[in-house]
Amino acid sequence: MNFFFAILGSLCIFYSGFAMENPGMVEKQKRPALIQELIEIQKASELSWEKSQEMAVNVLSKLKQNTYDVNEPDEKGRVPLWYAVRSGKEKIVLELIARGAKASSGVACDSFNNANPVVAELVNQVAREAEGYGAHERHKVIPIERRWTGCIESLVKAGFDPNLPEIVDVTQKDYLPTNTLCPTMAPQLVHAMFGPRQQTPVQKAALHNFRILLQTLLKAGALVDKKTHEYAQMNDSYECLEIIEARLGTLKQ
Repeated sequence: MNFFFAILGSLCIFYSGFAMENPGMVEKQKRPALIQELIEIQKASELSWEKSQEMAVNVLSKLKQNTYDVNEPDEKGRVPLWYAVRSGKEKIVLELIARGAKASSGVACDSFNNANPVVAELVNQVAREAEGYGAHERHKVIPIERRWTGCIESLVKAGFDPNLPEIVDVTQKDYLPTNTLCPTMAPQLVHAMFGPRQQTPVQKAALHNFRILLQTLLKAGALVDKKTHEYAQMNDSYECLEIIEARLGTLKQ
């Protein structure tokens, strides 16, 4: 019996040491299979779009075979739908919605990885995909916006609120990138785009001049306010300004 407990103790010590040296592997073992595959797709998309598409097709096939629990969360409360948005694969998002996927529990994680409301995170994903394109490359951003409009429409039809803002991590209240990262941008614009915020989806769409997303959100019932107007002015989002001013004008009448 003593020998048994000695072996058991040794195994516990070994596992504790392994966990400390390999936290990523241990955490990976805790994640539901669907979430882990969505994370792998996101990582693959940064290296090879073709590889990530191949992986996405495989996940879609498994979803149609009811292989996964579409609402099983990870240890921090984030569900597959949230990860699917971040994977950049809108077809997986649509399939999950069709299968009754629900939103994350709202448990905040680290400051750059909050479990944002799904519609807010979707606009964030468009911003990530459009990152690097200047004002003169607007034509390259339009196809990205159009890819995600169907997801917004489907999310709202499924009951997701298009007005829920991002989650703010209070520990990041002093966060502000230096202008050495964005030397051509006004400090207040840098802060609005990259600093701590609690922007609604329409406010973020206005800030980034996502005209098509803005129109889609408004049709879906999203609300505009003076802050939305300020964000559009901040980034000289003239097309968005016209839409917002027309909507605000209508509300005043």
